[in-house]
Amino acid sequence: LVFAVSCRREPLATRYRRTERLFETDNPGALESARAGLKQAEAERSERWSWKFRLLLSSIELNRNEVRGALRTLNVSASPPDAHERAEQAYLVGWAHVLLGEFSEAEAPLRFALQTAGPLGDEVLLEKINLNYSALLIFRNEYAEAETRLRKVIEGARRRGDRILEGQAMLSLGFNDLLD
Repeated sequence: LVFAVSCRREPLATRYRRTERLFETDNPGALESARAGLKQAEAERSERWSWKFRLLLSSIELNRNEVRGALRTLNVSASPPDAHERAEQAYLVGWAHVLLGEFSEAEAPLRFALQTAGPLGDEVLLEKINLNYSALLIFRNEYAEAETRLRKVIEGARRRGDRILEGQAMLSLGFNDLLD
C-alpha cells in the first residue's frame, strides 16, 4: 500500500501551485519542481499545463540569472494556446534579451506582448510588461517614455497593494532619474 501511494503522480494543478509557492518563497527546489512538472505535463500530453509549467520554469530561470536556459525553455515550435500565455511568453523572451544586452532582439517580443496583453484587461501582466519595456527604453536613452510607463506601473501596483512590483518600478524609476 505504501509503495502504491508513493508512485502515484501528483495532479498537475497541485504540482503547479506547489511550484509557484516554492518560487515565491525563493526556495531552490522550485527549479527542479518546475522541470519535473513540465516533464509530467508533456508525458500526459497536456498542452495547457505544458505551457503553464514552461512559463513558470522560464521565470524561475530568469530569476536565477539562467537567461540562456530560459530562452531554450521558451523556444518551441508551437505557440501557447491562449492570448495571455502568448503575451507572457513574448514578454519573458523580450526580458531575456534585455538581460543579455540584446536590445534590438528585445523590441519585437516586448511590443507584441503589449499589443497582445492590452485587450485582455490583465493589469498585472500589463504592468510587468511595461516594467520590462521601460528597462529597454532606459537603455535606449528614452527616459521620458520610460518614466511615464514606470509611473503607471507604480500607480497600479500601489492601488492593488502589490509592494514587490511597486518597489521594482520605483527602483527602475530611480535608476532612470540618475541617468536622465
